[in-house]
Amino acid sequence: MSDYEGEVRRLIYISFNDYPNEWISSEKLIRIWSLDFQWVDSKDAQKLLESLIKTGWLHIEDNRVKPTDPLYSLEIPIGWNPMVRRMIEGCLLYTSDAADEE
Repeated sequence: MSDYEGEVRRLIYISFNDYPNEWISSEKLIRIWSLDFQWVDSKDAQKLLESLIKTGWLHIEDNRVKPTDPLYSLEIPIGWNPMVRRMIEGCLLYTSDAADEE
């Protein structure tokens, strides 16, 4: 797993840890990133959400989102903040299923 992929997985883990196996509204996720964690403003949170959906990290259905891959426990360093700008630019999700197809 690349450093960048680990960063995205941390962001998703922190964002969905209190909601395992649940769909949450896109508005709630934007609020979590912009107001609760204060990582970005609401416009960049929207861009981040769109990027994670476009690159396959999150699945959206009826304005609700959930991670594409199941959550698994990750070590999160104290004071960790995501590399939001890089995440907005996008990084495709590379799953083990994709490796099996090659």
